[in-house]
Amino acid sequence: MPREQRVLRVLHESQVRIEWSSDRVMTVHLEGYDISLTVRPGVSTVMEFKAFASGRFSVHAHEGQARGGSSTHAHGRSALLRLEVHPQ
Repeated sequence: MPREQRVLRVLHESQVRIEWSSDRVMTVHLEGYDISLTVRPGVSTVMEFKAFASGRFSVHAHEGQARGGSSTHAHGRSALLRLEVHPQ
């Protein structure tokens, strides 16, 4: 994703929908909201939630699956995306 598109700005209480795709199995984790989902190659995966908390939150990738086993954390790399939730 181009650097200029790595910040998603939304208003507080908005319904947010982020569509993910990947060329390998990974878990995408939204910090602060504690939402994780597994993204598989060739499958579009949607993360949907209500923006209930204001602030700036990072989305990180973890290689492997979210449940039923360990995954390799990729927090040493930069965030995939930053979510900014602004007051209305």
